[in-house]
Amino acid sequence: MNVCVVGASGYAGQQLVALLMNHPQVGKVFLMASSTAGARYSDLNPAFKGRMEELLLPATDLLIPGFVKENDIGAVFLALPHGASMPYAQFLIENEPEVGIIDLGADFRIHDVEVYKKWYGDHTCPQYLDRFVYGLPEVHRDQIMGCRTIGNPGCYPTSILLALIPALKAGVVETDRIVADSKSGMSGAGKTAAISSLFTEVAETVRPYKTGKHRHTAEIAQEMSQAAGEAVGLLFAPSIVPMSRGIQSTVYAAIKPEKLEWAKSSILNYYKEFYKDAPFVRVLDEQPETRNVRGSNYCDVWVTIDEDTSTLVAMGVIDNLVKGASGQAVHNFNLMFGFEETAGINMLPLYP
Repeated sequence: MNVCVVGASGYAGQQLVALLMNHPQVGKVFLMASSTAGARYSDLNPAFKGRMEELLLPATDLLIPGFVKENDIGAVFLALPHGASMPYAQFLIENEPEVGIIDLGADFRIHDVEVYKKWYGDHTCPQYLDRFVYGLPEVHRDQIMGCRTIGNPGCYPTSILLALIPALKAGVVETDRIVADSKSGMSGAGKTAAISSLFTEVAETVRPYKTGKHRHTAEIAQEMSQAAGEAVGLLFAPSIVPMSRGIQSTVYAAIKPEKLEWAKSSILNYYKEFYKDAPFVRVLDEQPETRNVRGSNYCDVWVTIDEDTSTLVAMGVIDNLVKGASGQAVHNFNLMFGFEETAGINMLPLYP
C-alpha cells in the first residue's frame, strides 16, 4: 500500500517516515510539506542520506482531485500543528471516502466542539468530529479496527492515560481531584526555531509551563471521564527537562476507602492482567525510566499505593516521538487495515 505523510519534515513526521520505510505492507511513501516543499528530503534530514532522496511535494497537492487515486494512496498521515489538518481531512472524507486518515495533531481528538473551541479555537468541520475514533489502541482497539478516521492521541495524554485508565475502569479511585505531573524532552516542542528551545535556555533546568492550562488537559479529561463513567476533576502540570526524547508522567488519585484493602493487595496484578494482551505496554515491578523506552513504541507502567495518604501513584514513560506520536500512528494504521498489530514498530529500545 502506498501512503502519504503530510508534514514529513517535522520531528514526528521524520520519525513516521523512518517507520513507514521499514513497514512490510507499505510501498511508496509520498512526502509532503508546506514551508519546505521542493527540498530534497535527505538535505533537510541527513540521517536519510542514501535512503530517502525524494523531493518534498507541496501539501496542497493532496487537495488536487484524483491525486490519491492516481497514486494508489491507501492512507494519509497528517503530522501537522493543530488547526492545519482540518482542510485535508475534510477534503479526503468528502472526496476519497475509502482512504485511511490518521491525524497526529489535535484537530480530531476532542469529540465536543465546544470543548475544542475552549482550548483551541474555532473548528472548520465540526460535523466530522464524531467520525474520528480516539486512537489509543490499548483502550479503543475494537473501534479502531476497520475505522478509516483516527485522531492520534497526544504524547502527554498517552503516558498519563495508560498509567491511570486501569484504575479508573476498576472504580478504585476518587475522580474529583486527579493530579498528573509530566516531564517531557525538548523534541515535544517541535522543530521550529525559538529562543526558549536554545541549549542554553533548557540545559541544567526543569521548566514548568502552562500548569492547569495546557491544551492536552481536554483530551486527558475526556478519556478519563469515559473510562470512569463520570466527569473527572483533573490538574495537569507539565514541565520541560533537558533531554531530547521521552516523557515521564506520575499520576496521583485518592483511593476510595472501601477499595483500599483490595488495592493494597491486588492493584499491580490487576494492571498486569489489564494489559496482558497489549503488545506495547509493559507493567513493571519497579519504577520506570525513560531511557528504557527510548526509540521504541513501548509504554512502561508502574503502580503503587501510598498507604499513609491512601493515594494511588501510577507512572507511565514513553518515547514522545514514537509511542507518543508516530509509532502509535503506525499501530493505528495496522489495526485500521488488519495488518499484523506490531508490523513496522516492533523494535527494541535504544540502549544505552
